[in-house]
Amino acid sequence: MQHGQTAIFATLLSFAVCWTSLAHGQDGCCTTEIGCADSCCEDSGCRFKLRCLDSLFGSKCGSQDNGCGLGCADDGCDLGCTSDGCGLPAAAPPYGGDCGTRRTLTGDWGGARNSLASSGIVFQGDVTQIYQGVASGGVRQTWNYAAHGDYLLLTDFDKLAGVKGLSLMIRAEHRMGEFIARDAGVILPPALHATTPVPDSNDLIITNFLFTQNVNENVTVLFGKLDTLDGDRNPFASGRGKTGFMHTSIVEPISGIPTVPFSTLGAGVILSVDGNPFAQFLVLNGTDTTTTAGFDELFENGVALVGAVNLPSNFGGKLGIHTLSGAWNSGTFNSIRQDPRVILPIVPLRTTDDSWVLWYSGSQFLSQDPTNPMKGWGLFGRFGVAKGQTSPIEYFGNAGVGGASPIRGRDEDQWGIGWFYSRNTNEFGPVATNALGIGNFSTGVEIFYNYAVTPHFKVTPDLQIIMPDPTFEEQKASLQAQSEKINARFTRLWIPGRRKYIACESYRLGFRWQELGEFEEAVNSFQRAIDAYDGQRPRKSKDSKAAFQVVAACHNHIGMIYLEVNEFPAATKRFTEAIKLRRELKRLFPEDRENQVYLGGALCNIGLATKSLSGILFML
Repeated sequence: MQHGQTAIFATLLSFAVCWTSLAHGQDGCCTTEIGCADSCCEDSGCRFKLRCLDSLFGSKCGSQDNGCGLGCADDGCDLGCTSDGCGLPAAAPPYGGDCGTRRTLTGDWGGARNSLASSGIVFQGDVTQIYQGVASGGVRQTWNYAAHGDYLLLTDFDKLAGVKGLSLMIRAEHRMGEFIARDAGVILPPALHATTPVPDSNDLIITNFLFTQNVNENVTVLFGKLDTLDGDRNPFASGRGKTGFMHTSIVEPISGIPTVPFSTLGAGVILSVDGNPFAQFLVLNGTDTTTTAGFDELFENGVALVGAVNLPSNFGGKLGIHTLSGAWNSGTFNSIRQDPRVILPIVPLRTTDDSWVLWYSGSQFLSQDPTNPMKGWGLFGRFGVAKGQTSPIEYFGNAGVGGASPIRGRDEDQWGIGWFYSRNTNEFGPVATNALGIGNFSTGVEIFYNYAVTPHFKVTPDLQIIMPDPTFEEQKASLQAQSEKINARFTRLWIPGRRKYIACESYRLGFRWQELGEFEEAVNSFQRAIDAYDGQRPRKSKDSKAAFQVVAACHNHIGMIYLEVNEFPAATKRFTEAIKLRRELKRLFPEDRENQVYLGGALCNIGLATKSLSGILFML
């Protein structure tokens, strides 16, 4: 149960097989984060004409002038664009050196890695491990371990087969362990990487299979399966939650859920001016197909159109980046469905046609490395609005400061302090308040420091303080008062109609307590409803039918609570009781279709409980 604010502390370990997003060129050379060639040192190259600009579209993409490194770093481009730079070949990082200085854990593979890179084949992989817990407040104070593996295979067909400008990026990823969003009583994961690509699966899933083709120096086309997690590459507040901010509200524009699917088929075009990415337009399948190839669902429920314009600025002689983005989805929405970026049960909505979102993302350097315009620290901010009938988050905002560490000698470190705010839609707010123990809005602060033990091994202490809508505590007090009132009346069951009143009100309160995450209070309320009819059996009457439908439902809800906390034998016992009562009601009222549906649900639940119990016994 939440008590005021929620404090979350996490330690994040980043363990990279190839960490190109932080690779630098030689000393004194103007570099992007992948390392430009020496001829890029001239001011007419990368340095001040933004030819290696970390922008929203084609981030870190290099110019074709002066031999500047023609590629983006890992996670570099907008909306799932290839990590090797919108079709430009990825610059191979130096794989050699000893374990304490090289940028990759496994090195050069006896020379094979550099040989493959020179032929246009580059493998990148990293594992992010997270130990995160609720230190105070929230639904319950607990600590969980989670991990995420991210593996990229980049192919430059120019080097491999002589096909100019064509490249392919394949991304496979998987998650492990448990996330703490439900424990913290929030719907937006405090560690985004702990829930992607699919929160309820540990399977290795291909989220990108993306081709890009450079038509000329100003036009790049892309097509295939792409994920949209890199849809807003703010230089100080993105990075997929690996080495920077972790909270979903800061890492990405959350109002885009579900207008912009997480991973789906699509195609698009990137336009550049003087070699600098300027605008992008994408046509996406309107449905998320993270776990499938997506062809069977292609445009089955509409199309999503995504566009953005990216403009640099030069405030105080320092680089600024400003992006205005928008998306529209023509699909029909009748529920808020599961998405790795927001942790919710399937929540029914009124059927609504189309969905839209608009957001601004900005950054302003306050300190820049004179040899690398994209290295430094500064301010960032995002603000967005979405159609409230379809998006769980109608408004959002974040702002803060961060970037490269200003500490002398800690060139590989990063830091950040960020504030975030999200407001649930009016359609969704009451559901979230009742179901997850949160109010109509949530706000908080995140502080982190990413410490590079070696270039390929990094540790990130992270503190988040999340402050819920104060109406939550008011709800708790109200429920407690109602529970005490019912308890006072429980001793007078002989009064006509009192059993029915006690059972119905106790069931209603138990349901509310359960949805708020107060499991002990919920079990007590459900058990009170069961005890109101202790020693009695169903009879063929309308009142008896209604009463024992409530009793059966209470047993089922208690079973679900025990299932949630992994008490499988207790869950099985409660589901068994629910099934007995439902079968008795089916015998007395064979025409009752609703009871048959609930009977089927109880049978499914006991199957889950016994399967989980069998799994535990098998592991033992």
